[in-house]
Formats: sequence, C-alpha cells, structure tokens
Amino acid sequence: MNVCQHIPYKRMTRMLCEVFGISFSEGTIKNIVSRMEQRLRFAYENIRKGLLRSPVVGVDETSTCVNGKNRWTWVWQNLQKNSKPAKRLNHMT
Repeated sequence: MNVCQHIPYKRMTRMLCEVFGISFSEGTIKNIVSRMEQRLRFAYENIRKGLLRSPVVGVDETSTCVNGKNRWTWVWQNLQKNSKPAKRLNHMT
C-alpha cells in the first residue's frame, strides 16, 4: 500500500488497526516492505533486463498527489513484459 497507493506508514498503521484490528508499528511495516523488496529483487532484475533487450519499449508517466505534493509514477512495458499488449499501429497518417 505504501508503494502502489502511496499511503504513508503512519496512516497505514491506523488503517490496519481500524479496518482489521491489527496493530503494527511504522517500523514493522517498513521492515516488511524491505523484506519484500529483497525477495522480489530477482523478478525486478529479470523484467528490467528484458526491457533493456527489447527493440521497442512503451513508457507511460502519470502524476499523483502524495501528502499534498505532486509525485510521478512511470510504467515501462514491451510486448513480452505486459499482461495486456497495446494495440499496434501499422501506419501513422
């Protein structure tokens, strides 16, 4: 939730307690995120290398507001590393 939804740890602890009755400290949540980052490193590197080898890569950029500040999210894809391939245009007229 912190990475994809940009929810700060403090708000996440409050939400988990209110919605699920689970009490975590901000440090515990940060440690969970760090462990997942380590476990997903191999998959991330595999995707990154596949994109670097691709002759064509699609990139999308979108902004989002996080704690009143504008932040940016980038999505990188190619035909092999995308669950929903984009439509191809044969000719631009």
